[in-house]
Amino acid sequence: MTPETDTQSNTDTQAPDPQPAPVTLPTVGRRVHFRRNGADIAMTDCDKFCDEPQPMDAGIAYAWPPLEGELQIVNITVADHFGVTRGLTSVPFRQPHDPRPPHGTPYVEWMPYQQSKHAAEKAEPAPVAAPASTEPSTVTPSGAGTQGGEGGGE
Repeated sequence: MTPETDTQSNTDTQAPDPQPAPVTLPTVGRRVHFRRNGADIAMTDCDKFCDEPQPMDAGIAYAWPPLEGELQIVNITVADHFGVTRGLTSVPFRQPHDPRPPHGTPYVEWMPYQQSKHAAEKAEPAPVAAPASTEPSTVTPSGAGTQGGEGGGE
C-alpha cells in the first residue's frame, strides 16, 4: 500500500465532526404530540379504539432540567382520542434528530409544523438593528418635574 493510498483510506473512514442539530427546548404551555409507542398506559377505551399511528394532543405542564446526553423529560397533560385528559410524569421529549425510543416507551415530540418552523427560525440570520433616529430627542434630568427632591418636600 502506498502512502497516498493509505492517506486516502483514512480520509474516507473519518467522518467530519457533526454539528449538533439545533434544538428548541420544551417549555410550560407548549402543545406537542404524545405517542404511546406501544406502552401499556390506561387511557379510557384507547386500548380498544385509539389509532396508534395517530398521535394524541398533549400540553407541557413541567419541563425537567435537561441532563447531558439524555432525552429531556417533561410532565404533560394528554388528551386521548376521545378528548379525555390525564396527567403523565417523566415522559421523554424526543427532538427531531433523536432516535425513536424503544417500543414500549411513550414519548412526546414537536408537531411537524413546529419542527419546520423551528428549523426555519434557526436558519434565519439575526435581525439587523434599526438605524438610529435622526429626530432630536428630549432628555429630562433625573428628578425634574417631581416633588419632594432634596431640601424640600413633605
